[in-house]
Amino acid sequence: MRTRLKVLTWVGIGVPVLVGAAGAAYATYYHDRALPGSSVVGIDVAGLTRDEVANALRAKADGVVIDLKLPDGHKQASLADLGTAVDVDATLARVFSANEDWSSYAKALRESRPVAVVTTADRTKLSAFLTDLGESYARRPVDATVSLAKNKESFTVSPGVAGRSLEATGLADIAAQAAASLTSAAATTSLVDREPEVTTAEAKALADKANAVVQTAAEMTAGERTFAPSEAEKASWV
Repeated sequence: MRTRLKVLTWVGIGVPVLVGAAGAAYATYYHDRALPGSSVVGIDVAGLTRDEVANALRAKADGVVIDLKLPDGHKQASLADLGTAVDVDATLARVFSANEDWSSYAKALRESRPVAVVTTADRTKLSAFLTDLGESYARRPVDATVSLAKNKESFTVSPGVAGRSLEATGLADIAAQAAASLTSAAATTSLVDREPEVTTAEAKALADKANAVVQTAAEMTAGERTFAPSEAEKASWV
């Protein structure tokens, strides 16, 4: 009977000790590793060190491309090309923030923990990329002009010419979403007409007013002398 009591006593002491030892070993192993159940947009990072998680994020981000449909083909752009980036340090801080709370170690054994990617965007770099990309498609608009006709008796109009530029509507948002999900995406560009600052209609309206002045009968008196200026003379005054 006494022997049995001793055995039960050792068992009663041994089980908590074993559980405690296992818990300590678990906490020690994961203190600098992503806790069980941790993932970043579907990437399982549980058990990985900070450097391993960082390398996995960078490798995934480097493989993300945006396929741009151009008027005459396609071009692939990286996130870096578009001024978009995965903030690895900020994302790591999110992943490992749970390691600072002891209750998270217990929760990790029964709950999954998805972590969102932190991204940054540089609109200046995106704008520069689009400018360079659009150079071969861009055309500057030409203003319409009003000038004196060859006969110098009226005004004529040289029509304006519309310009054009390459636009990629929503590209910034597409790049941001691709970075946040670490998945490639596609975007469409289009050529957009750009009206000149002075349109043909505006120039014509101005020329019509000038010609109306030229065609209006007029007389001028100088002392006892009265004379009517020619249309060429009136045109030179406009």
